[in-house]
Amino acid sequence: DGTGLIISVDCGVSDIEEVKYARSSGVDIIILDHHEVPFTIPECVAVINPNRDNCTFPFRYLAGVGVAFNFIIALRGMLRGLGFWKDGNYPNLRDYMDLVALGTIGDLSPLVDENRVFAKIGLEVINEGKRTGLNALRKQCGLENDLIDSDAASFSLIPKINAAGRVGSPEYAVRLLLTDNMDEAERIAAQLDEYNKERQKMERVILADVIDMINSKTGVDKINSFVFASSKWHPGVIGIVSSKIVDMYYRPTFLISLKDGIGKGSGRSIAEFNLYHGLKESCSSLLLAYGGHRYAAGISIKEEDIDDFSDALSGAVDKDCCDDFAFVRKTLIDAECPLSEISYDLISQIEMLSPFGNYNPEPILTAKNVKIISPTTVGNNHLKMRLKGNGNGMPYDSIWFGRGQFADTLSGSTVDVAFTPKINNWRGESRIQLKMKDIAIPEKV
Repeated sequence: DGTGLIISVDCGVSDIEEVKYARSSGVDIIILDHHEVPFTIPECVAVINPNRDNCTFPFRYLAGVGVAFNFIIALRGMLRGLGFWKDGNYPNLRDYMDLVALGTIGDLSPLVDENRVFAKIGLEVINEGKRTGLNALRKQCGLENDLIDSDAASFSLIPKINAAGRVGSPEYAVRLLLTDNMDEAERIAAQLDEYNKERQKMERVILADVIDMINSKTGVDKINSFVFASSKWHPGVIGIVSSKIVDMYYRPTFLISLKDGIGKGSGRSIAEFNLYHGLKESCSSLLLAYGGHRYAAGISIKEEDIDDFSDALSGAVDKDCCDDFAFVRKTLIDAECPLSEISYDLISQIEMLSPFGNYNPEPILTAKNVKIISPTTVGNNHLKMRLKGNGNGMPYDSIWFGRGQFADTLSGSTVDVAFTPKINNWRGESRIQLKMKDIAIPEKV
């Protein structure tokens, strides 16, 4: 089509053959990526990646959008120096930090250092309501009057934006973020909501399939990783389901979508196992292609090699996770706090540490000997309970996402709880709600 330059974002560092083909067609390539760097990188105009050994950039944990944004900062500076904007009216890049925040939070990048700045300022820009498409999406989510924090971005806005590329066309998300027409934005936001519902339906079916496969195995407790494949699974959804399996079983997991003898796989890992290094050192000879980082990776593989890949991955996990305790999820407690000490002032102090995310998690408090009252399952398998501490203090509402199956087990129990206190805004009212992280049932003496 006459294109002379392609700039890749969040991909490309492993695409040697593709870049070679582009160059043979007279197309220059600039790669902006943050994934782990393979032994050999593509030969092109530039490969910009903070994980390169010779990169002097002081922060290695940028998301793909962070690499692109820094590239744009540098490009703007050079163009200004060349007098590109004759009237001096150059773009204010703060106006784009809402997108940088969504990309950084959505990629689960560590919210420290530069990423923390991106997320904090970007969330401020979102709440200023300058982008028509995001305003329409907030309305679609019922959040038009709520403050958008990293939680609201992670669990409401970002899944709908991502759903377009997973089960529809990413063009819808691009149009939503570019339009200045509210009517068009609302139509697109409604379409994204439909895509997200479709994605959730697919996700539930695949999750049930995988759980059945796990239950059909003997000695599941002794299995250190999961690799499953099916021609029925949509490749755009398997990464989300892999995350859910890791959350449920705390094992490195790959799910593979098969088509015409080739599998496209998406993997997720645990804190104790570097997934990309495991692929690179133990599995690369079995793969057609692979890429990613510590906690997430994608692969391409021949169907006949999947069993050998499963064995190789298991061997890599064995090497790095040499004791059973590695496969036990840990809940790290920051402080003990009786329910009677929870207040709006305490929550306000905790919020000073936000935005929360990877490497900057919400503080987790614990209260002991707490009585569980009226546990019920709500929404998509969420556990809602009233919790009452010792003494005459008032009970608090709590929510434990994705744990509705424990409602009958916990009814009437006295337990130790791990939680983060939050402000729940609902229909114009604000009240304290405990966001549950874990529960321990004390052993009877």
